[in-house]
Amino acid sequence: MASTLQTQVQSYIAHLQRSGHKRRVVNTTKKQLDYFVTWCQTLSIDSTDQLSDITASDYLEHLQNETDLLNGSVIGTRIVRERIT
Repeated sequence: MASTLQTQVQSYIAHLQRSGHKRRVVNTTKKQLDYFVTWCQTLSIDSTDQLSDITASDYLEHLQNETDLLNGSVIGTRIVRERIT
């Protein structure tokens, strides 16, 4: 049985903390993964067995088309780099 995405995120964040990663790295990673989980939830994806290559592709497309809420411009490449690196 697959676990929930949120459970996996919590486990991974705990692993990063135990491994001695800097707080900034842990916080940034958590923020990025929480954003991904929230996006998945809008598509009713809540467990790891629902993820696929198509999910990853759709998420990248979503990021590339994301717009800046302040000025409406497409954020595109910058946001992709921030969210997946």
